[in-house]
Amino acid sequence: MTTAPPPLIYVIVLNYRSADDTLACVDAVRDITYSNFRLLVLDNDSPDGSGKILEKRIPPGEFMQTGRNLGYAGGNNLAMRRALREGADYVLIVNPDVRLPPRCLDDYVDIMSRDERIAGLNAIQLQSNGQDIDQGFRVGVLQPKGLDRVRFEPSAFPETFDSSILYGAALMLSSAAIRRVGGFDPLFFAYYEEIDLCRRLRLHGFRLVVTPRSPVIHIRTEYAKPLSRRVRYLRLKGYYLSRLKYRGNRIGPTLKYILGEIRAALGGRADGIYPYNTYPYDRGIVLQALGWLLCFLPVIWLHKKRDAVPGMRYL
Repeated sequence: MTTAPPPLIYVIVLNYRSADDTLACVDAVRDITYSNFRLLVLDNDSPDGSGKILEKRIPPGEFMQTGRNLGYAGGNNLAMRRALREGADYVLIVNPDVRLPPRCLDDYVDIMSRDERIAGLNAIQLQSNGQDIDQGFRVGVLQPKGLDRVRFEPSAFPETFDSSILYGAALMLSSAAIRRVGGFDPLFFAYYEEIDLCRRLRLHGFRLVVTPRSPVIHIRTEYAKPLSRRVRYLRLKGYYLSRLKYRGNRIGPTLKYILGEIRAALGGRADGIYPYNTYPYDRGIVLQALGWLLCFLPVIWLHKKRDAVPGMRYL
């Protein structure tokens, strides 16, 4: 009697100007004990030459160039399209500054295979010391569930619990859910695209779960550096795009509210308004985000309308 192989998992690492982190991430992936996974590293047209470094260090079957910078959304969509084409049952999207523990895939598959409605999974993210919970994960995922902790103690959490959002730094997705809902909306390019995908998954009746099993280390290398104007623009644009695409918000009234916030920001009166109270957004960044939103408003409306219709879009 032949035993069926365990589900095939693609581990996807998208590089952009982060060769050292990507190689360290790959080293951790090499230590994974799961018996049926493949690694795919993509370089997102890095201008610093890191793609050439990776090309020399990673076997050709595990490495590809995107050809141009597709952002987090487009780059990972390209990888997921290949994974689905080659029969993957699950994909694990991993940021270069994340370190995976050896038994992670065994644990994640064990959880996700129990219920076909589970579309996505996050393991709890820890800081680089491996003991404290990542601040962003605490605020965004744990606090809304009443599970806020500073130090990581596995016994303080249920084995799994449902969440309305998951974070993209180490995101496990089922291929069945991707085929029904699609990938990341490339309108986001970077930032808030995983929030949008989570909303779409839940809209189609899927579950999102979090587990303390096999927690990951999230070093947040880029956050130790000052945020560039480009990153701040993408964060602001992504935040407002996310609000416009939210199913419970009508585009007209939401846009009117957003325009009021932008007027306040341009007039220097937005100190108490998120996200202007978190990062410096000068007049140029605010106007750039506003121009993009107004230009793409018809496309945003179309994408939002299509979100409720099953289909493997964006891939």
